[in-house]
Amino acid sequence: MASKIVLFYNYIYGKYRIINSIITFGLDNLWRKKAVKIITRYIKDSKDTKIADCGCGCGDMTFYLKKFFKKSSIIGIDGNLNMISIAEKKVRDVTFLKAELENLPFEDESFDAVIVSFATRNIYYSENREKIFSEIYRVLKKNGIFFSLETTYPDNIFLSFVFKIYIEFIFALLFIFISLNEKKAYSFLKLSILRFKDKYFIERISNMFCIKRVLFIPYVVSLNICFKRSYQFF
Repeated sequence: MASKIVLFYNYIYGKYRIINSIITFGLDNLWRKKAVKIITRYIKDSKDTKIADCGCGCGDMTFYLKKFFKKSSIIGIDGNLNMISIAEKKVRDVTFLKAELENLPFEDESFDAVIVSFATRNIYYSENREKIFSEIYRVLKKNGIFFSLETTYPDNIFLSFVFKIYIEFIFALLFIFISLNEKKAYSFLKLSILRFKDKYFIERISNMFCIKRVLFIPYVVSLNICFKRSYQFF
């Protein structure tokens, strides 16, 4: 059964990419491109390399992964078929698969890298988050890396004030032009943006991964580079 978060996207998939670009002034794609350039420092592009783009949505991150990892095998995974249909038109020579992240249909140690871009918040606030993080750990190879690109509520008092005012303003403006069902979906997304700090996410997965954090300007977006531990701490 699809989660509530996945079902939300049935209401907004058609406008999702456009609205994201408006909210971020188009910076979201620059952040994705920058993240993939960093990923190339850790993951080799070869015919033996396997990469999973989990929560791939409309394929925006998959596009950059394919651009920089031309030889590698890339699989885009999402629970929403409508978003996958958009991704399939956007990115060629990539396999897209409809699957719930809490039950990934792959054998243990299948991937060299798992990427989650701007969906970590969704996972963190999912009722199945422990299972999802465990699945990501399970399908990564022994020396595999989990990369998480996500917005984070800033710790700096001034930046947090500006960030909150901007998010409140942009969503108030957005709500004037969208339907009631779309408002329900974006209300969740707004709340998750204002609540999520990636340090909470880091604490949650530190038993499975050793984490290196890279902050992007203007310090509200971070790339967490998570190295799989050889065993989990409980």
